Amino acid sequence: MIIPAIIFLLSLGLRLYRIESRTEFLGDQGSALSVITDAIENRTLPLHGPQTSTGPYPGPAFYYLITPIYIVSGYNPVAPAVFFAVLGSLSAVILYFLVCQLYGQSAAAAVSLLYSTSPLLVAAEQTMWNPTAIPLLTMVLIYLQYLVWRRSYSPVLYVLVGVTLGILVQLHFTAAFSMFMIPVVFQLAGYKKDNNIPLWKSIFLVSGGVIAVLFPYFLFEAGRKFRDIFEVIRIYLSQVQSIGGSKDLAVGFVQTSGRLFGYITNIGPLNITSALGLGLIGLWIWRSHGFTRILSLYTLLVLTLLSLIDDSIHNHYLFFLLPLPFLAVAALFQNTTKPLKTFIVTLVLILSLYQVYTIIWNRNEVGDILRTTGVVGTIVKKVNGSPFSFTLLSSRSFSDFHYRYFFRRLGMTPMDIYGSGYLRLFLVCEKIPCIDPRDLIQKSAIDVMCFEHHCQISYPQFNLSPFRYLDFIDYGTARIYVYERIK
Repeated sequence: MIIPAIIFLLSLGLRLYRIESRTEFLGDQGSALSVITDAIENRTLPLHGPQTSTGPYPGPAFYYLITPIYIVSGYNPVAPAVFFAVLGSLSAVILYFLVCQLYGQSAAAAVSLLYSTSPLLVAAEQTMWNPTAIPLLTMVLIYLQYLVWRRSYSPVLYVLVGVTLGILVQLHFTAAFSMFMIPVVFQLAGYKKDNNIPLWKSIFLVSGGVIAVLFPYFLFEAGRKFRDIFEVIRIYLSQVQSIGGSKDLAVGFVQTSGRLFGYITNIGPLNITSALGLGLIGLWIWRSHGFTRILSLYTLLVLTLLSLIDDSIHNHYLFFLLPLPFLAVAALFQNTTKPLKTFIVTLVLILSLYQVYTIIWNRNEVGDILRTTGVVGTIVKKVNGSPFSFTLLSSRSFSDFHYRYFFRRLGMTPMDIYGSGYLRLFLVCEKIPCIDPRDLIQKSAIDVMCFEHHCQISYPQFNLSPFRYLDFIDYGTARIYVYERIK
C-alpha cells in the first residue's frame, strides 16, 4: 500500500497547493453556494441542480455532494474546492488499483503518476463545479464493471453500478454516454457458465440503483411533466441528427482527441497530441482482449461520434472519458520487453517531474476569491449601509453571482440596477487594463452583466444619464468606478 499512499499524497499536495488563489470562483460557484445557503436557512432539500446553459435542470447530486463539507467548514467558500481536490486524489488511487488488475504494478504506478501530475487535471480538480467529480465516478463505474467481468456476480455490485451511473448523469448530461458500455459488458459476462444473473436481471438491478439516487429529481420533474428530461432527449437527438453534417471528421477528431489526450500532457501542439492519442488507441485495440478490448473500442467509438457533431465540444464534455487515455498508456506495458518498459518508466518520471515543476512555479493564479472579497469589502465600506447597486463591465464570468454571494455574507443586498431606490452605483472591471475613465464618462449606456441564477441571452442596456461619475478605486487587478445618482 506504499505506492497508492504516495500517489494520493502527491496528488493531494499538488491540488491543495495555493488552492485559495488558484480555484475558480465566479458566477457558477457563487450561485451554487447561494442556493445551498438558502436551502440550509430555509431547511429545504434541493430537488434539482443548477440550470444548464441550454435550459434543462439536472439532478441535485452536485448540491448534495458539497453541502456537508460546506456546513462542516463553517460555510467556508474554499471548502468545496478542497473536497473536490480530495476526490481528484482518490481518482489517481482508484486508477492505480484498476490498472494493477489490468496491466500490472509497473503500469499502474506510471499512469497514476501521470494522472497525479497532469497540469490540466490539477487545475480542473481545484475547482468547485458540477463536472469536477465525473472522472472519479467514471473510474468507479469502470472498476465495478470490471468486477462483474471478473465473475463478481453479487446483486449489490449491480445496484452500485446503477447508483454510480445515476450520480454521474446528474453532474453533466454528456456522462450519459457512460451507460452505452454497461449492457455490452453485462451481456458478454452473461455468457460465462458460472453467472447466475441473466442480462434482464442485471439491467433491473442497475435500473433500481439509478432510480434510487434520482428519486428527488423525479419528484421535481413530475411537477413539471418531465419537461427537462424530454428537453435533454431532444438535445441528444438534435446532436445525433448533426452527425455527418458540415463538420469534417479529420478536423473534428484532431480537436476532440487532441484535447482528451492533452490531459496526459499538454506539451506540444494539438495535432501532435492527437496523433499520439490515435497511435495509443490503435495499439490499445491491437493488443487488448476481453474487457480491455471493450474499453478501447468504446473509446474510439465515442471519440468518433463526438468528432462528427457540429456543435463545439468543450473540455468538460470529455470528463467522462478521462480515465481512458491513461488506460491506453498503460497498455504500452503489455507484452513489452524489459528495456522498452524501463525506457517508458524513465520517460514518465521525467515528464512527471517537469509537470510538478510547472504546477508549482505557475504564476497564472486567478485570485478570484481574494479579488471578489476585496472589491465587495471596498464597496460595503464606501456605502456605509446605504442602498446601492452594481454591475460588472468585464469578467471571465457569465454572471455577477460571485459578488452577490459575498455581499450576502456581509449582510448586504445590492438593489435592482434598473430600480430607482439607490444613490450609489458601482461598475466593476475585474482585470486591468480597464476602460479609461475619460472614455467611460462619454458612454450614455452600458451592458448589464447577468444577475440571475440562469442567465438570459442578453439584458437591456442601462442608461447612465441619471448618474454622474465620481471616481475610481483600484483593488489589486480590479477597478471600481463610482457613480452617484443626480438628485
